[in-house]
Amino acid sequence: MLGLFVMAPIFGVVIQMYAGASIHAILGLHPRLVVLITALLGGASVSLMVKQATFPRSEIPTILIGLSASLAVAIIAILTNTIDLYHIAFNNYFPVTNGDTFVYLGYIDQLRISGHNVPVINYPAGYKPIIEAAFGGRDAVVAFAAAIADTLHLETHTAFFISLRLAFVVLATGVFGVLLLVTSSIVAASVGLFFATVGNFFLPQVLQQFSSSVMGAVLVLALVFIACWECERKNVNSNDGWSAIFGFTAGVLLLVSPETAVVAAFIAGLWFLVAHVGGGSARVTRSMRNSLIGFILGALPTLQHSVMFVYNQFTVAGGRPGDWIANSAILLQASGLNFTTTVGLGSLTWLDAAGAIVTPLLYLVSISLVFLKGNNFNCLRRSDNAMPVVFFSLISLLVAVVLFAVGSGYAMLKVIDYFSIFPALIFGLAAAVIMKCPNSLLRKRCLVFSLVFLVFFGVLASSKKILIFNRYANAVKGVPKLADLRLSHQPKDVPVVIPDFTGGSLDLFLYINRFSTTKLAFDTSESYRYDPLIQPKVGMPFVRLSAPGYGGNIFADITHKTPWAVGLHLTEYDDAIIVSGAGWLPPDGSSGETMFRWLSSKGEFTVFQAGPLEKRHIRMNIYRGPDLSPENRIEIQINGSVLKTIRPKDLPLQLDLIPGNLKCGANVGAIVIYGPNEGIRQVSVAKLSASRS
Repeated sequence: MLGLFVMAPIFGVVIQMYAGASIHAILGLHPRLVVLITALLGGASVSLMVKQATFPRSEIPTILIGLSASLAVAIIAILTNTIDLYHIAFNNYFPVTNGDTFVYLGYIDQLRISGHNVPVINYPAGYKPIIEAAFGGRDAVVAFAAAIADTLHLETHTAFFISLRLAFVVLATGVFGVLLLVTSSIVAASVGLFFATVGNFFLPQVLQQFSSSVMGAVLVLALVFIACWECERKNVNSNDGWSAIFGFTAGVLLLVSPETAVVAAFIAGLWFLVAHVGGGSARVTRSMRNSLIGFILGALPTLQHSVMFVYNQFTVAGGRPGDWIANSAILLQASGLNFTTTVGLGSLTWLDAAGAIVTPLLYLVSISLVFLKGNNFNCLRRSDNAMPVVFFSLISLLVAVVLFAVGSGYAMLKVIDYFSIFPALIFGLAAAVIMKCPNSLLRKRCLVFSLVFLVFFGVLASSKKILIFNRYANAVKGVPKLADLRLSHQPKDVPVVIPDFTGGSLDLFLYINRFSTTKLAFDTSESYRYDPLIQPKVGMPFVRLSAPGYGGNIFADITHKTPWAVGLHLTEYDDAIIVSGAGWLPPDGSSGETMFRWLSSKGEFTVFQAGPLEKRHIRMNIYRGPDLSPENRIEIQINGSVLKTIRPKDLPLQLDLIPGNLKCGANVGAIVIYGPNEGIRQVSVAKLSASRS
């Protein structure tokens, strides 16, 4: 009974996801307060209706205890998963992020401003966001963040990052509620809560802003709870409506993330066959029919787009075991001990490696303990309400192993992300089995061993959590304050500026200044997440950062001088050169003096000339890369004319070129590599700059 009310936030999220996607995709309304109110009231109503239909009405103390338990769990989850926010104000919180985050932010702005997917909004700064990467496949997640932003009157990015941290609370609450339902044991539920909050199972998804993965885990948890609740009632023959609710929740998962909705639907279908096969073919057919109807209704708001999204994912997107988490995922993320992009266990200490190996092994032992139920642990039966947890956990683990074996790194990453709730659930179930063991001596020994393992895991995982959050907080602190990136403190008479950044630095600058009255011009090749409405023209000043990097990541380009302070400054052709084009790879190095960029095939740069009488030097250092062939030749060109031809045997080389054909305004230059192209690291270019004589 307590588990039902502790799960109320899960029901609220499911309904809110569906309502948000429906309101935007079908009705085109704004994500105002009514969305959250409808979701919360709807979740509470579902809980109360189920409760009134099943239990006596005089259970107000139970309701109060359940609400108190939910509040306590939420507080624990917040305290243990917001360490990095204790010393960083939310108005300055913008972590080192990935490109998908800016797609999310543009889509959230789209819903907040337009209330619909079309027409795409135009920012006052003179460009519009590219939202196609999320359109039709992430609607529910975006609507959720948009509702939080409009309800609390928050900045778009603040609401987005808050929604990720709220997922910690919902997931911890859900784990606690499921274990309360299937074990009726506060101790067992607390063990699961311990692993969900102290462990790092959800950190990779949250800290890398994988919003769909985080919310997908919430929806998978809801599926598991509904399956467990169906078994708890023991009267599935007379109430096939739960099959429709189960299918509906799986359909909403398609609105959150189409990739894993397919896997979840596959596992859910297997579960129905296993759980209902004893009731005859008619019962199986009826349950599958109701589930399919519910699935279609749940996915209806963006069903057409979601189906195409799934098709493209399975036909276009690929992966390999060398992806950033593939080789290490089963050991590291399953144990929840580290947050890493390294492959294998080579970078871990012996204690970390021991924990990363022991924990998943005990995880498998725990599954066996609950599933096989030996003579001394004859306290669970295959018909018990714990079996959906074991079934989903085991099948998802097998799917991850198969995907790993065939080399589908991205798909395996998604499966592990979405099913990261199961370690906490399985360990909680194992605790319940041990406590119910009739053999007192064996029970005591198992309890002692479990206590030792809990202490070991808690010390190791919590120390890693603190280390991860401190490292993350330092990276956030290393980012220039958002106020320093705004153009509001620049001269008001500047009509249009060109931001001389690339990659994530350009994305962040464009995002911060998207509502600025100063127009921003940039080339489409510099950012594929925004569509510029103004093309670069002669006479525009540049905006540059005074610092080259932050949080261990390059923030500036190789054209920048060694910085002295964090901030922005405008420059009118002094050292005016911009690097662009598809041939350039991101720069490496930690300072302006040592920074270089890899180059393959052809890399363009633009040199700006203020007047016809001045002379401009173009300087660069060129080094041989590992993919350069002796048959290659390198040409330095300006406005189509060849300034210098270089053979690989001449490298490394320092160049100081004075082109004679520069015109006023923009001059397009290029470093072109002719001959065989057998890799992406043919040459590296450092200290590329242009200056007056």
